[in-house]
Formats: sequence, C-alpha cells, structure tokens
Amino acid sequence: MMRSCPNCTETRNALFCLEGDFRIVTCAGCGLTYLQNPPPDEMIYEDYYQNLPLQPSEELSSIIVQRLARLQRRIPQGYLLDIGCGQGFFMAEAQRAGYRVLGIDVSASAVAFARDTLHVEAATTSLDELLSRQERFDVITLWHVLEHFLNPTEELRKIKNLLAPGGYCFIEAPNLHSIKFMLSRKKWIGGNHPLYHRTFFIHTTLEETMRKSGFKDIERIPISYKIPGQNRVYSIIKQAANVFAADAFLDYVARR
Repeated sequence: MMRSCPNCTETRNALFCLEGDFRIVTCAGCGLTYLQNPPPDEMIYEDYYQNLPLQPSEELSSIIVQRLARLQRRIPQGYLLDIGCGQGFFMAEAQRAGYRVLGIDVSASAVAFARDTLHVEAATTSLDELLSRQERFDVITLWHVLEHFLNPTEELRKIKNLLAPGGYCFIEAPNLHSIKFMLSRKKWIGGNHPLYHRTFFIHTTLEETMRKSGFKDIERIPISYKIPGQNRVYSIIKQAANVFAADAFLDYVARR
C-alpha cells in the first residue's frame, strides 16, 4: 500500500530515506514525515511484546515517576486513560498515586499481564468502542504511541472527544530532528524501526497535528529525563538540546 499524507491527503512527497522495503517520505504539502507503505498492524504487535521483562528497568521506573509527577502538577487526581498501555507499568504507578485508571492496547498478551499481574484495569478495547460507551476521562496519556497510528490526526480527534471538559492530554513521541537521531548510524534500532512506526514527528508537525485535531492550549514541555547514573555532561547537553526541540523525545500537553 502506497498512501498519501495522513494529515493533509497530499500525494506529492519527497523521499526521506529507504530502510529495506520501507519507504519513508516527507509530505510536500504539510511537511509531515511518514511511512508510505506500512505493513498490516496485526502482523507485528504480539511479537512486539514477547520476551519483555516482568518489571520495569531502573531507567524506565525513573521515567515513569517523572511522567507521573508532571501529571500531578496539572491534575492531581481523576480518571486516567493510558492509550498503548503495554504491560501497564505506568498505570500501576498512577493507580498507587490515587488515579482511577484504564489502559488499552492492541496486544492481548500485554493487556493480560497488566490485568493479571499488576492488577490494573486494561483491555484491547478500541477508541471507537470507548466513544460508543460515552466514556470520559480527566487525563489521557500517550507515551510513545502517536507515532504508531496510521492517521494521527483522526485518532487525536477521537482522543479529544474522550476527554471530559477541561481534561488534559499528554503526548510523548520520538523526535526525528533530535541530535542523537541525526548523528546515529543505527537510526532504527528497537521500537523506532519503521516496522512499528508510521509517523515521524518534529516539533512543528506534532504541534500542527494537535491543532488540526482540535486541541487547545497546546504546550511543549522541554523536559529531559534525569536517569540514575547518567553522565552529568551528557545530561547538560540533553537539557540544552531540549531548549531547541532537539532532544530525543518531544513532550506536549494540551486541553480539550
């Protein structure tokens, strides 16, 4: 399948790069970089969660604590939906902090782990199903999820409609214009591989996607995670890069 731009339907594009059979292009209309020939989702996501650890690493645990602190400063309690919850590590921490939580994911095995091992509410429910049930959430999180969607604008519109009035949406996504990405010769290691990702954001295209989806009060959060044992000089470089939206991740918060 060779598709047009998921954000503006423009068919003209420029080749960004080839990675095996994957063709990654940049839209001539809106500048969004996306995977032009994505494989079917059902082929990949059960494998995505195979052989993962039964508990988060020290690094991920630290990141989860910092993500939760960011939420608590905006909305200290409420009903939280974690989209692409995976094994549920973030949800478990949020539940311990007093949030009522629900997680959804396409992987049945990841959802089963979250539900049966971490004892958090999780399901393979779709956004459309939640909308049909007229569910409403005070806060919705997408930690490295938006880049997996075939049509991020359309999905964000659904997410906005799942928020209660004044509710918050938190998004974190990989940054195509990060210094680390641009210098790396192994750009696609791990989950960043285009087998899994459909859209490759920079700060301008992510902001525009959120605007087109109807969100308001869109704010980039220039945060660089503090990781235990991380080299101090490296931390300072990351913090400086984040000022210019050139760190590894892009972090945003917006309201309905």
